[in-house]
Amino acid sequence: MSTSNIFLPASLGAFAGILLGTIAGIDIVSTLILAAACAVLGVAVGSNFEDENPTLEDYEN
Repeated sequence: MSTSNIFLPASLGAFAGILLGTIAGIDIVSTLILAAACAVLGVAVGSNFEDENPTLEDYEN
């Protein structure tokens, strides 16, 4: 997974973590920790999804 492909799942994961933390009513430090964990999870899921779906570049190489 290239660096440019990491930004979207990481930012969406962080946004989801902040949203969940806000809805749950937890303090800001725990919300930021949750956002970081969700960002890492988003990148991990995104990279696994990319590995399962070959692109045209994969067939050319």
